[in-house]
Amino acid sequence: MKMLRRMCRHTRRDKIRNEDIWDKVRVALQENKMREARLRLFMHVKMRLMDALCEGRGKVCVHSTLPSPACGIHWEADTLKIFYGLDDIKGASDIIIVEGEMDKLAMEEAGFRNCVSVPDGAPPSISDKDLPPVDKDTKYQYLWNCKEYLEKASRIILATDGDPPGQALAEELARRLGRERCWRITWPKKSTIDHFKDANEVLMCLGPGALREVIEGAELYPIQGLFDFKNYFTEIDAYYHQTIGYELGVPTGWRSLNQLYNVVPGELTIVTGVPNSGKSEWIDALLCNLNHSVGWKFALCSMENRVREHARKLLEKHIKKPFFDVRQVDTHLLSLRCSSYIHDVIKRLDSIRIAFL
Repeated sequence: MKMLRRMCRHTRRDKIRNEDIWDKVRVALQENKMREARLRLFMHVKMRLMDALCEGRGKVCVHSTLPSPACGIHWEADTLKIFYGLDDIKGASDIIIVEGEMDKLAMEEAGFRNCVSVPDGAPPSISDKDLPPVDKDTKYQYLWNCKEYLEKASRIILATDGDPPGQALAEELARRLGRERCWRITWPKKSTIDHFKDANEVLMCLGPGALREVIEGAELYPIQGLFDFKNYFTEIDAYYHQTIGYELGVPTGWRSLNQLYNVVPGELTIVTGVPNSGKSEWIDALLCNLNHSVGWKFALCSMENRVREHARKLLEKHIKKPFFDVRQVDTHLLSLRCSSYIHDVIKRLDSIRIAFL
């Protein structure tokens, strides 16, 4: 407690309860259930020029933490930046990275010793620039200083704070560590709107069991082009109940064919056959049927038909009569009696776009 009193600018003569001192470092003995011995380990004192929290790599002290006047801590200048708790992840295949020392201790209380804390906190936002060279990546130099500890890890859980800076930190870490081996967590809801901020807050309010559930429920970090089925549950459910539309396809317009083939949006249909067997004629008829039954529009690219010839064929299929038939009806009479009807059909066919190459 001597170290904690100094950090909070209290002397032995001040009549301050130990519990109040612990509260000032965000650890309440009863609420947090964090064992005093574990925090004492965190506040390990190296008596040199002044009290300091010495962070070692192996058995060598390479980084020190000093008590600040505002009852906080800051890193000593001109020391090597490394993770806090670095030796706890030596040889570990699963690693948890948190944003603060108290979050690291909270993870230990929940049973996760394989956890480290970043030394520099979180950036205000995600950088839109390319990753800098290693020697110029000063903000995240601790990652490269601890590279040998991170190389063997196959799964890295990013349990940063839930605020925007914490999310930015997770993104920056994932960019450098490799998204394919990073996992992310979702902090529990505090209310209908807010979530708990970090591991320490979850431990204090919900206990170690809830914190364990958060870590055990970690999900793969999002990778562009990769998706989880659970993200599409609503769409899959609608597909099963056929509420999206056209799940089973649209009838072709020929009863004998509908038992074998329906037209499904998004599918590619290839019609093959010997030359002059009527492939193009059949496709034109199918498009006319679909345009009439469900109002679909099409873009046609015909390599063998001029516009007027293609229009004639489409008109014949819509009217269901020959375009030219002088034996049955006089051409002049056809133009007088059927002209308005043909014009209506042409307007309808206008929804079928034809492209020629």
